[in-house]
Amino acid sequence: MQTQWFKTSEAARLCGVSSYWLKGNRDISGGFLVVDKHWIPGITPTSPIRWNVALVLEAMRYHGMNRIKGDQLLEAVQ
Repeated sequence: MQTQWFKTSEAARLCGVSSYWLKGNRDISGGFLVVDKHWIPGITPTSPIRWNVALVLEAMRYHGMNRIKGDQLLEAVQ
């Protein structure tokens, strides 16, 4: 199956997050969304960033589950 890449506004809508959240979670901003895997930059500075929504959602699930597990561990030691 061919990978689908979406502009930021559409990817944000499909992921249920804001465009600001997506951009803020790129690896170049200290986040967990990796260039060439989760997102690709545009050719020019004004070209749209493209997002692999399926992989972004997978990363969100992974990091969300890690947060839940961490919360459970903290609760267990308190």
